[in-house]
Amino acid sequence: MKIAVYTNSYKPIVSGVVTAIALFRQGLIAQGHEAIVLAPDYYGYKDQEEGIYRYPSVDLTRKVRFPVAVPWCRRIDETVRKFKPDLIHSHHPFVLGPVALKMARRMSIPLVYTFHTQYEQYSHYVPLRQDFVKRMTRERIRRFANKADLVTTPAESATDLLRFYGVNREILVVPNPIDLSNFESQEGSAVRRQLGLDPEDLVTISIGRLGVEKNLGFMIEAFARMIALAPELPLRLILVGAGPDEARLRELSARLGLGERLVLAGSVPYLAVPSYLAAADLFLMSSVTEVKPLVLLEAMGAGLPIVAVRASGAIDTIIEGQEGLMTGLDQEEFAAAAVSLLRDKTRRHAMGEHGKATVNRYSLDTVTAILSSHFAAAIAAKAKAKA
Repeated sequence: MKIAVYTNSYKPIVSGVVTAIALFRQGLIAQGHEAIVLAPDYYGYKDQEEGIYRYPSVDLTRKVRFPVAVPWCRRIDETVRKFKPDLIHSHHPFVLGPVALKMARRMSIPLVYTFHTQYEQYSHYVPLRQDFVKRMTRERIRRFANKADLVTTPAESATDLLRFYGVNREILVVPNPIDLSNFESQEGSAVRRQLGLDPEDLVTISIGRLGVEKNLGFMIEAFARMIALAPELPLRLILVGAGPDEARLRELSARLGLGERLVLAGSVPYLAVPSYLAAADLFLMSSVTEVKPLVLLEAMGAGLPIVAVRASGAIDTIIEGQEGLMTGLDQEEFAAAAVSLLRDKTRRHAMGEHGKATVNRYSLDTVTAILSSHFAAAIAAKAKAKA
């Protein structure tokens, strides 16, 4: 098969969606398929892989370095036509999504849309009335998804959300993949030394964008409660990532008097993520806006038990009491769950081992085979409809 992948974000941006797209492309190529990527240009970045074609772009704002494609480029349209894809895969309903739809219709090939993100949870970045932005976002997703030949999503709970939006197309669950080879023989002592952590410290970690939608203020305040609950434990919290909420989180940490207990490690290269996870004892997730967060699979691949707020994403990934614990959106409950695991090394180890066994079903080969079979079925159905 030949697949043209349209995405509004790609390397060097670090996110779960970008990682999933890159891994799926890697898996498809390994299985003998061809896959090209059509994405916005990122100023100053040179692609290290072939088959990546860039649209001209502009930054989202002067403060946020996030390129938005200018969705008209005759050169790229011609590249796609010459490539002669059997299928087009769009990962977003906006900007390049309509370009992907138009190209699929022109070439009479199937369009597959993958719903990765609860976009309405990011409406605060748009300086308009929030009820209007959320309503228009849901409407755009509904219209785009209903024009696709197939809709996929990484999480079972997201299918209910899409049905609520009014999506009436077939929706298939295809989990995000994880390259488990990145987590073999990882060792975290170097990261601990780099971050100034003592060998006896009990380290909690969270990885992701520092944005309001990630609910990290909740996590930091819960961490302060953890310290109050267990003053005898040498607790530390590492936040890996960058984003517009960083200054507020620093101020919150200072107000709570966390000092060196909280480490804001900034962004790290994706290949360094396994070593940061290996440096920790417990993974924390406070976001309630996820679909299928790849970082939870990564934590499981690293053998870390998880404490997460019970919400979409977490409930699709964690089995309560096996890979970790889930709590309500309550800081006391969250803190108590985390402390209970930090005090019980045997239970942490058992949950970590269970997570490593569970995550095998998300391996790159396994999940890519699922995706490619759905692609083949969509191509066959399109051909039958044209006959």
